[in-house]
Amino acid sequence: MIDEVLAGLNPEQMETALHRGHCLAIACPGSGKTKTLAAKAAFFLREGARVGAVTFTRDAAIELRDRIVKAAGPGHQARLLVGTFHSIDMLMAFPSTRQSEFGEAILRDMQSPFKKPWKIVNDGVRKGYLLRAMAQTGIGNLSFEEASRIIEEGKAGVAGTLFEPTHKEMLSVYERLMERSGQIDFQDIILHTNKALLSGEMTPLKVDYLLIDEFQDTDQAQFQWAEVHAAAGIATTAVGDDDQSIYAFRRALGYSGLERFAEQFNAQRIMLGTNYRCRSEILGTSERLISCNRERIAKRLHAHKGPGGNAEWKRFDTPIEEAEEASECARLAYGAGESFAIIARTNRALDEVESALNNNGTPFKRAEGSSIFNYPEVQVYLALLRSLTKPAVRDVDQVLAWAGMSEDDIADIHRLFGNTIRMGAKGDFVDSRISDHGRDIWRSFADHHIKWSMNQKNGNFRMNRIGIRDWLLDHLKKPGNPKRIELIDRLLYDNDKVIEPRLKEVMDMERSRKEKASVPNAVALITAHGSKGLEYDRVWIIRAEEGIFPDEESSLEEERRLMFVAMTRAKEKLWVSSTNEKLPSVFLKECGLHPC
Repeated sequence: MIDEVLAGLNPEQMETALHRGHCLAIACPGSGKTKTLAAKAAFFLREGARVGAVTFTRDAAIELRDRIVKAAGPGHQARLLVGTFHSIDMLMAFPSTRQSEFGEAILRDMQSPFKKPWKIVNDGVRKGYLLRAMAQTGIGNLSFEEASRIIEEGKAGVAGTLFEPTHKEMLSVYERLMERSGQIDFQDIILHTNKALLSGEMTPLKVDYLLIDEFQDTDQAQFQWAEVHAAAGIATTAVGDDDQSIYAFRRALGYSGLERFAEQFNAQRIMLGTNYRCRSEILGTSERLISCNRERIAKRLHAHKGPGGNAEWKRFDTPIEEAEEASECARLAYGAGESFAIIARTNRALDEVESALNNNGTPFKRAEGSSIFNYPEVQVYLALLRSLTKPAVRDVDQVLAWAGMSEDDIADIHRLFGNTIRMGAKGDFVDSRISDHGRDIWRSFADHHIKWSMNQKNGNFRMNRIGIRDWLLDHLKKPGNPKRIELIDRLLYDNDKVIEPRLKEVMDMERSRKEKASVPNAVALITAHGSKGLEYDRVWIIRAEEGIFPDEESSLEEERRLMFVAMTRAKEKLWVSSTNEKLPSVFLKECGLHPC
């Protein structure tokens, strides 16, 4: 029976699974770390041991738990606890809240000083508290994101962080607001748990073996939590890859955390260097890139699948041409039943690709809430076009607000003209409360609208295309982006189709976006950060250009790791492309690719 649990493991995976002391498993991309962790947990569960496993996401926890249960067989749930840092800490603080058979033998004797359940603040309320703290201390030179980072680092006591007096005051005000409300934020879950563990008021998890996945992503507080458990004599296995540490902005320890764990606990180092995902052409190219980093654990990667793949650099004049070529390759892959991902450094860079995929009819999925149709520039363009065929109050209001008309003036315009769109004579405005500015906007809009409507009836779509685009651009205000107007302009006037049916096609695209995203093998549009943990038959990485990828706001080594992660998502074929708008990324030379 035990042989079944360990069947199929390679020698390095087997060594990791059977090791009974502290262990650092350096798991390269596609090296089967989840399989190894599941086998290790199942093996020791069958021996009668108690096992805890920690992941960074709920989905990863569910997958690992299911694989452990399948490998170990029935009857071991009470001695198994799998979850995220936060979910496990909540159970440690309030063990009686356990709602399943999992972990019953681990949690029943837990000692905890916490009696009153924690109220976790939601993101919206937390943001309100932080904004109030910023206002109270007169801090106006920080963005919300910067202020949030200062709060988190201050609470965590991040070493080397320098705080101005106003920053300390902001943190103090924020903490008073939270305390007065009787709430804590997400970060406090781990901080409160650690404080109780270090004081001895809380006992560590009652497990014999502790497995921690993605250890390179631990921050100082999470490392301290692991440290307490390892120091308590619990055999701890840390699994991670410093080359895939891409969350420095979240204060992840990365390379230093892995090294610190190994040295502090004299952990056995085991290299999981066999990649079961990528062809050797892809893995070799990726390895040449990441070997340029200095702060990394030396390792040698091996592609189990061997040669037969392809890695290319393609260069285009413009992002539009790049997006069209990538989307065409995606269309062909989808038709052949192959999985395909288009990866960018930022979500914004995927807009052109989404437009191109809409045009060629290929189903795709993009991160929830991300779509060109969510941009206000796109929505106002669609509203203006709809107003030419069937004027609706909400569409006209949207256009007028875009042009800078106040809400009071918009309401008065409707009182004056109803739902009709006409310029009106000077006398019409004499007794109205409409401002001079509002009157000028209305008359300009009405004048143009009459002309556009006439062009529409006469089939002069090209003239309307120029006029509408220019009028919207003339009234563009920050933070509006002119490129988004050009984006929807190209999508709407594809091949100079008659605008009414084309507008209906585009509106249908918007309505069916979520439905198409659920189609099997729908093309994935993702950021490099979002690609971690995923894999595809074919991958295309766009905008590999200086200032974009690598991002000039991030460290070069961090950006190199991010590119490495993106490249190693590909199984069979990899394209990395750039445009002539900027210099090619230094990464292209480092990984040995040459333009086709």
